[in-house]
Amino acid sequence: MASLRCADCGGAHATGLCSTQATRLAPPVNEDFGHAADPHRGVGSGDFIGTFRLGRRLGRGSSSDVFVAENEVTQAIAAVKVLRPEMHDDVEMVRRFESEARTTNLVRHEHIVEILDIGIHAGWQHYILLEYLEGVTLAKLLEQPVEPKLATRLVLQLCAGLGAAHAKGVVHRDLKPANIFVVQRNGQPHAKLVDFGMAHRQKLSEGEHRTQLGAVLGTALYMSPEQTLGMTVDARADIYSLGVVMYELATGKLPFEGIGPIEVMRAHLNQAPQPPRSLNPSISTAYEEVILRCLAKEPVDRWPSMAELGRAVVASLDGHTQPRGTPAVPRPAATPRITPPHPTRSPSLPTQAAGSKTMAGVAGVRRQARIPTSFGVQVFDEAGNPLGDALVTDVSLGGAFVRSTLMLPLFSRVTLKGMSSAGPVEVIAEIVRLELGDDGQRGFGVRFEALAPEQVKVLEALHQNALTPPKARAYDVQGEAVLETFEPRAAKDHYTLLGLPRDSTTRRIRDVCERLAEEMSPRRFNDLSNEQLERFAALRMRLTEAEEVLIDPAQRALYDAINGNVLGVLRCITEGLDVSKLSGLRARFLKAQPDAELRTRGALDAAARAERLGDLDGAMSALADALCIDPLNLDLHLKAGKLRRART
Repeated sequence: MASLRCADCGGAHATGLCSTQATRLAPPVNEDFGHAADPHRGVGSGDFIGTFRLGRRLGRGSSSDVFVAENEVTQAIAAVKVLRPEMHDDVEMVRRFESEARTTNLVRHEHIVEILDIGIHAGWQHYILLEYLEGVTLAKLLEQPVEPKLATRLVLQLCAGLGAAHAKGVVHRDLKPANIFVVQRNGQPHAKLVDFGMAHRQKLSEGEHRTQLGAVLGTALYMSPEQTLGMTVDARADIYSLGVVMYELATGKLPFEGIGPIEVMRAHLNQAPQPPRSLNPSISTAYEEVILRCLAKEPVDRWPSMAELGRAVVASLDGHTQPRGTPAVPRPAATPRITPPHPTRSPSLPTQAAGSKTMAGVAGVRRQARIPTSFGVQVFDEAGNPLGDALVTDVSLGGAFVRSTLMLPLFSRVTLKGMSSAGPVEVIAEIVRLELGDDGQRGFGVRFEALAPEQVKVLEALHQNALTPPKARAYDVQGEAVLETFEPRAAKDHYTLLGLPRDSTTRRIRDVCERLAEEMSPRRFNDLSNEQLERFAALRMRLTEAEEVLIDPAQRALYDAINGNVLGVLRCITEGLDVSKLSGLRARFLKAQPDAELRTRGALDAAARAERLGDLDGAMSALADALCIDPLNLDLHLKAGKLRRART
């Protein structure tokens, strides 16, 4: 089945196209979703964009409005950003709006707002459908002193998100507290970067143009010196702006202020910032040095990357624990200083006495030996809540490195569950190291705790397999274990191959596909036979097929409909599947299932009878049966949506 990947940005949109190409699309076929285009009136509260009804306006920028929106079919909440009507004649504003959507879609990361769809409503009004962030901006949080632990957590998360953007050649250029949302995820503060309208991309698609040379973009209070001069900028401009944010978090004040933007820009160019410790003596000298290096006037004097900055922040944690405004007090002598080791080293762990039959007694030299293997895991917090997927590498008999974009606190405990080449692994681990490397080593080092005897056996078997001389193998043992794990799953449906629920989000699907692509990489194994190489190639092709189908809303909706997965279809609609596509997709579905309409009649009759009798639960159950038969029937989805609202 052909993929609908966008030729401009490499992403997958509901239309398959970026908004620059979307003018060729037909308007929605269902007139319930929208009104005839009025060249003098843009959409507002109460109007529809696709299946989303716009609610209250969340914010108003210089060129666009942002509304909360509810999906009439799934009742999912999203945000819709629309370019205001008077701006559509401004070529530069349209270009910048399109660039924001394209750039944000290019950089997918858990600390960057997620784009669900990009398009043009009623043939002329540009819009972006994005995840709804229920939280507060960092600007709002800064109205009160911010606890150092929270500040450090947010800074590290911003380092991770901006590092991912920089790896894609994207510089934000307008980093400020108003563009940083703080939401709650699994009960923990979670930073989200928004508004990439000013972002600079090193590589542009054909037909795109750079902002006029010499133009000053950004907010003066947080702008790097080179930006104030209109010079070409790189990632170090974002490091400077993040340094201003760090200074404000630590002291409650900005490093440079003045009457009007010109005076502020002059201060950024010519003045040295007041040392943060003179405003808040409770922060450590090391952390002060980290901030001041961010604020160096010359880019070459700043931290060279967000990864280096993140490591420096972690290394400076000792002494940076007092709330702003409280006197500095000596820290307990037993508190260790956290200095992250080299990214490829396993966590430093205490050795145990040799000869013991438990993990606590594995010989020290063997505890430190890295096992050349890796396997996928799910990460859970102490309460058992799933946090995300990750890849365990550099395994030793006492700990491991976990490659992940998750940003978790040092010394917190997690549970790792996965399948290794020697059997299932379920271990409790303590996070002892954070890594924010741009070289693919983002993640955290863990120390295993309280291992059960069966987990000891699995890790010892992994170690023994690694020690097996290559010449004694008829084929690669670990590679064969991976093949035996995934080949039975590959023979089934896409979701089984990926090990995912059938209503998974597109972001989760992308993350798992990325992790599995590494797990299935033959480059991880040294002694694969030709037969094993062929099987790995077939497995990778099967993974590519699953990814191409499931990350494109139109392909996924049709696939899910044919397989009776109503939840998957609902997920596609929630994430912005263009309703104009549904009729065409349903026509293709009915060719494969010609009796579907006839089979739904009985269920619809039962739903109507139950509704007349006031039995809303019975009516909902009957409609669910009908949707299982005809999952792409928009009228059925609308009826089910109305019943859901009536029941609540």
